[in-house]
Amino acid sequence: MSPHEAIRAATGVAARAIRREGVVGALVPGAHADLLVVDGDPLADIRVLQDRGRLRLVVQGGRAVAGAGLATGER
Repeated sequence: MSPHEAIRAATGVAARAIRREGVVGALVPGAHADLLVVDGDPLADIRVLQDRGRLRLVVQGGRAVAGAGLATGER
């Protein structure tokens, strides 16, 4: 599985499988605002998603909850 396929499987495809498409697994108006911001391109190297040192921000339910960007005030 390519990095792109793995990310899609964990987001949009998973949302469709549990009949929550448009509510979870996508960045669209009205959806739950859960996302990760990483320092790097996970499509080029999926391992950036495993490296806590490259995790810049975690947003859950529209709120910044963790990450180096939260500690420094980056947005």
